[in-house]
Amino acid sequence: MSHLNYYSYANNDPLRFIDPTGEIIQAVGWAIGVLDEAKEKVKNCKDKYWN
Repeated sequence: MSHLNYYSYANNDPLRFIDPTGEIIQAVGWAIGVLDEAKEKVKNCKDKYWN
């Protein structure tokens, strides 16, 4: 069972608020990638300077 809210982009009302282009999914994927990269950089910096 997935714990993701697939309708959060539409304020839980997919019949009223729609994303006809599907671009919100691309933006979310991009943001996750950026955050993951930042997390790795912080971890590498922490390992390099605080150990």
